[in-house]
Amino acid sequence: MGDRVESHSKLNLVLELYTSESTPKLLMTNTGGNKILKGQVERELVSGAAKFDKVQIREVSSHFRNGWFFLVVRPKPSKYSSSMHLAGSARAPEGGVTISYEEVKPLVVDRIVVKAKKNKEMLPSAEKPPAGKDEEEDDKVFIEGDTQK
Repeated sequence: MGDRVESHSKLNLVLELYTSESTPKLLMTNTGGNKILKGQVERELVSGAAKFDKVQIREVSSHFRNGWFFLVVRPKPSKYSSSMHLAGSARAPEGGVTISYEEVKPLVVDRIVVKAKKNKEMLPSAEKPPAGKDEEEDDKVFIEGDTQK
């Protein structure tokens, strides 16, 4: 693991999904041709913190080899960088530390398993949710994963 650096730099981060093959491949679309990740997949890291709210994976992992994904959060170089020397550097307030995108290691979460939600009509009567149950609870997708060390 790398050293932790205190910085007030702002870095752009992007959330990506990769296959679990020996050479992982970036997944952009699901088997239906739609974007595989729904929601805000780009965020700014400010003072060492970023939060990705309401991101949905629009494919079940069983459709892919090994039955799981890698979920990666990595820095995204600025599209306004004009040279290789400046490419991907984050500006810090005066007197702060400037961090290069190349110096930031991606966060990799492996073994992300996504299962299809159960359809109420397909459930046997013993498994059907009780009447009056909050509808939002039925729409949740549970994701399991481990961070790589």
